[in-house]
Amino acid sequence: MRFKGTYILASLFAAVGAYVYLYEVKGKAEREKSEEAEKKVYSFTADEVTRFYLRNYEDAYRFERGPTGWEIMEPLETRGDDDQIDLILTSLENARIERDVVDSAADLAPYGLDHPQVAVQIETDQAAYDTLYLGNHNPTQSFIYSRLSGSNRIFLLPVTVYNNSNKKLHALRDKTVLAFEKDDVRRVALVREDDALVFEKEGERWWITEPIKSRGDRGKIERIINNLSSLKAKDFASEGDKDLAEFALDDPWGRVDLYLGENVEMKSLLFGRAKGSGDLFAMDAARKPVFVIPTAIATQVKEDLQAFRDKKVVDFERSDCREVRLLYPEKRITCEKSPEEEWSYYLGEDPVRHPAREERITRLLSDIYNLQIVDFVGERGASVEPYGLDRPQVKVEIRGESDLLGAFSVGKRSTERVEGEEKSYLYAMNEEDDWIYTIPGNSLDKLLLDEHELEESEDGELARGAE
Repeated sequence: MRFKGTYILASLFAAVGAYVYLYEVKGKAEREKSEEAEKKVYSFTADEVTRFYLRNYEDAYRFERGPTGWEIMEPLETRGDDDQIDLILTSLENARIERDVVDSAADLAPYGLDHPQVAVQIETDQAAYDTLYLGNHNPTQSFIYSRLSGSNRIFLLPVTVYNNSNKKLHALRDKTVLAFEKDDVRRVALVREDDALVFEKEGERWWITEPIKSRGDRGKIERIINNLSSLKAKDFASEGDKDLAEFALDDPWGRVDLYLGENVEMKSLLFGRAKGSGDLFAMDAARKPVFVIPTAIATQVKEDLQAFRDKKVVDFERSDCREVRLLYPEKRITCEKSPEEEWSYYLGEDPVRHPAREERITRLLSDIYNLQIVDFVGERGASVEPYGLDRPQVKVEIRGESDLLGAFSVGKRSTERVEGEEKSYLYAMNEEDDWIYTIPGNSLDKLLLDEHELEESEDGELARGAE
């Protein structure tokens, strides 16, 4: 009998435990979930919305989701600012009622809901939701009096719902001046009143192709592309309803043409007159609006040819270098990096490799990488003898795994007197574009490498006191 009583008692405890779990634990979680759902104004998610209407103090809008983002259809047709519009929808998706104010108000005026400041109507592919009206702020200014269409129930919503919805057209529209992908740009043309500069991309390198053929400054050219990509209109001076002559865009002083991708799609930005504030009128040649933009991009477009020329004697990525060849009139030194990332060197055609001091080669590569052009002399003619480049003092070749990363030669020294001071410089030539230029007179000292500088003693120190 004692066992039977124990069994009954155990069964009773099990039943009580099951009740506690089902009602108090699991049931509590379900009740909280249900209560939380009741607090939500809407049951949609922002991604489901295909169309919505918004009326605020500024205007009445109609938005439709297009294949590439949001479109504003009213009060004018233009691209929407996806971030700003998604912010409105996300705040509505997450809107939760703080508390009910009155179940059924006989008079909406005390709450500002007789003439609401904001009204939003949401549509998805499956449903059209009740219109949400937003009225006055509550006394603490933290919440907004609200109601849904078809009911006079007044409730409080966070003021952020009002702030996100109560935006002007300028905030809600896309302010991108020229829409394109930076990586798609293959050709850039800067067309000015008196000349035009054309840049073309080959691999990772930019070339000036008009009015001369020369290496282009990748940083300068890509800075223009980056600035155009991120350029936003500060304001809109016209929606296409004004004479372009008012903005000097009927005959623009300048233009940037971007040629994109394999299909060679072209995007063009036209520059008009300066605005009184110091800003500038501009327009996308394929669209009607006239933008107001900062003058910084126009300043870049106006720069002369020399500003866009590559001032590096040779441009390469030091991490890509696997071999450095130094060819002197009497000898040749070759430094190689093994697959194990260890440097060695050899002389002439000698097949024997000797371990090399890595820090010395690293310094040599840095000196080569940082070598800058002082001035451009001219394109290579029939003879380079006047510059000592027929028998250079040194020829430098930088090689990667399987290709030549760059090569240049250093010719004779020349001097000139500038403001009473004698200046020394060297003639040099990059074999990629065959332009002759000058480099600082002390550059040769950094390129004259003795093999003893590369040797290591048994304890790893520099042999023979070369440094």
